[in-house]
Amino acid sequence: MALTEIKTGGIDDDAVTQAKMAPNAVITETITDASVSIAKMAHESSSNSGKFLRANNGAACTWETVSAGTALTGSTNNTICTVTGANAIAGEANLTFDGTSLLSVHVPSATGEPAINFTNSDTGTGTGNGFGLGINDAESPYIWNRENTDIRIATNGTERMRIDSSGNVGIGETSPGQKLSVGGKIEARSGNWFIARSGDNSDYAYIKNPETSNSALGFYTSGEKMRIESNGNVKINDGNLIIGTAGHGIDFSAQSTHSATGATTTAELLDHYEEGTWTPTVNGSGHSYGQQHGDYTRIGNVVTGSFYLQVTTYGSGGSRAGSLHGLPYTSASITAGGNPVWWANLNTNYVYLNFYTYNSAYFDFYGMTSANDDATWVNPWQTSTTIQGVFQYNVA
Repeated sequence: MALTEIKTGGIDDDAVTQAKMAPNAVITETITDASVSIAKMAHESSSNSGKFLRANNGAACTWETVSAGTALTGSTNNTICTVTGANAIAGEANLTFDGTSLLSVHVPSATGEPAINFTNSDTGTGTGNGFGLGINDAESPYIWNRENTDIRIATNGTERMRIDSSGNVGIGETSPGQKLSVGGKIEARSGNWFIARSGDNSDYAYIKNPETSNSALGFYTSGEKMRIESNGNVKINDGNLIIGTAGHGIDFSAQSTHSATGATTTAELLDHYEEGTWTPTVNGSGHSYGQQHGDYTRIGNVVTGSFYLQVTTYGSGGSRAGSLHGLPYTSASITAGGNPVWWANLNTNYVYLNFYTYNSAYFDFYGMTSANDDATWVNPWQTSTTIQGVFQYNVA
């Protein structure tokens, strides 16, 4: 007998079973839209209230409980949300992402210090660990490495600059040995002004001024002190050229012209210059002097000087009586000396007088009775004798 009508009273439990239905007895065209709804289906018991019907991949459907949901609070456009507790998510009003490129960290306080900190299992997770980016309460941005490691900066996949853990900065150098180590040229401005080393393995560096006309290179310490002009002249505006080590000086070996007569050149280094005074005396004892004065200049190994000596009372001469003592330097083993340019009241009748030194620190006087006589050693001094002379000799 065919089923012809289902009334609103419903179908009794177990009235329709799979065994009682012929194959294809119910097809999609048989039940119209909205003819069967959740509201028209029995919930089996009051305990299913609030549940939902779950399909189980071919197995019988089951009624499932809807657990307590996750609450989302404080959310606005671009807000980044964080978990604030069990089943609770809150929107962070001061942490936003515009969905494209900008991540913003904001602290709504004049003394706030917004920052992002990066840590891993080696650095530790505290605020004093890792690496941070932020601004302090004085609105000064910072890049802060809290670890005993280097900071590296790269472009185009290659490291360009490094600050090591001791504070040394390397540009083009991965192991800077000084506060600033540069692997390349340093340009002071556009136009090829730079300080550079001539090559990777060269033994000199240079400072380049690229200007070609009337250019100069100045050196300043509380004002310009020295200048190298475009023609090569070196100008010292204030101060002296000081050679701080004995035996060093100005080297003239680059000069192209040497002795015109072909003489042998023994030195081309000017390693000594000196000016001073000395006090001339007469060998012996019991002398009294009116005036004693001497000047000298030493250039290299050559001493040039003068003296003015007045003996008001002559005592005794002793060995080498009458020799002139007090020379500023001991002479070399080369005879040298000079001539008096003026004298008065000599203790001789000689018409010609000169003096020599030989490997000593004094002059002996020699005189001749006439221009044709041989010079002999003399003692020219007596009471009220005055001699003024000039000399030159080589130092030992």
